Amino acid sequence: SNYDRLDMNLCGSSIAPRARIFRFFTSKAKGSAAASLPHNNSNHNTVEYKASPYQERATFAFAKLLSPGKTTIDSDEFVSVLSEMQLDFGLSRVELERVFRKLDDNGDGHLSLDEFRNDKSPLTSALVESLVSPGSFEQSSASKFPDEHFDWSVSTADFYKAPMDIGFVGDNVNIRKELDYDYHNNYTHERQLFQDRMIRTNVLLDGSSTEEPWLVCTCGPMGAGKGWVLGWMSANDYLHLEHVSKIDPDSFKAKMPEWPIYKRHSLDLAGKLTHAESGYMAEIASKLAMNNSMNVWVDGSLRNYKWYAQWFSYVRQKWPQYRIAILAVTAPDETIQKRLRHREETTGRFVDPDLQKASSLGVTEGLKELSPSVDLIAHISNSCENVPTLNYVSLIDSSGNWELV
Repeated sequence: SNYDRLDMNLCGSSIAPRARIFRFFTSKAKGSAAASLPHNNSNHNTVEYKASPYQERATFAFAKLLSPGKTTIDSDEFVSVLSEMQLDFGLSRVELERVFRKLDDNGDGHLSLDEFRNDKSPLTSALVESLVSPGSFEQSSASKFPDEHFDWSVSTADFYKAPMDIGFVGDNVNIRKELDYDYHNNYTHERQLFQDRMIRTNVLLDGSSTEEPWLVCTCGPMGAGKGWVLGWMSANDYLHLEHVSKIDPDSFKAKMPEWPIYKRHSLDLAGKLTHAESGYMAEIASKLAMNNSMNVWVDGSLRNYKWYAQWFSYVRQKWPQYRIAILAVTAPDETIQKRLRHREETTGRFVDPDLQKASSLGVTEGLKELSPSVDLIAHISNSCENVPTLNYVSLIDSSGNWELV
């Protein structure tokens, strides 16, 4: 097998990504106790997996990325295989190629085992967790869904709802216990395991912790191009998304196995019927990332600014090391409508006109109410398709210090 042929010699390497205002740094490697590689998904092997050395698990993961008969991988193969395996974590080709160049320590255009397993940046850490975790061997959590009796007329949150007394299972039990179940539903054990896998394979959760990380919230009307602006910033070295935990409920929605069923029956309801569960997964993912002091990007609209005010206050208390930024992205209404029509035609993502209008109105009110709660607000105009315009940046000081006046 590829695993058997790979050289087991170890060598050191480090990654030092470029930084601007958001100051992204890689974290130090964490040690772990020795144990054998997992062979199945039994409880016994789950314990072995959690205790096994990172480099052993990284070796196993690297073997899964290789083509038959090969012991290295080039840049095009790296990008292609991650896309095929749906493990690109929402990163663009530009970002994946940038990751590859950092990994390719000797600059020969090929990624070797030593280069891969001695790196612990967010993407490599996520690949190891995704490819070597017990659930990855048979995709068991994903294969059970959608349920054969699935009812497309109800939300996934209601269909897979379970009583609270069944408790919690999986990787994120402690976080699940902290959530508000007056708002959220509990889920069947099988669905909880599925959610864990969705989070693990879609969000970069570790490997780039900093002493003063940023929580970046994008806001703006639906169709303003918030994601495109962040992608532009990443491509132009202002904010490297390969070192950011991107929390995007829409991404969770589109990857649910029930999503195609909803789309076939009721395109305009698909987003609504996956909203509650995608938000539940997003909340778990954000807590995981912030527990690891990752830079976090939450894609939203600030429409529910009262909830954001409470959340920012909670973040200040639980994770006081975080600085909070809002990137407010705007565009002319005509441009927004054009983009929304194109999105619906190409992706099937329908946006209710009333919801779109509410998202627009919520930005102005949200910024006014939330300004005292954050450290930075950047106002960005995305009226064209090439280069967004940074209109102005506000640095917020809420200390009450009269010496600043």
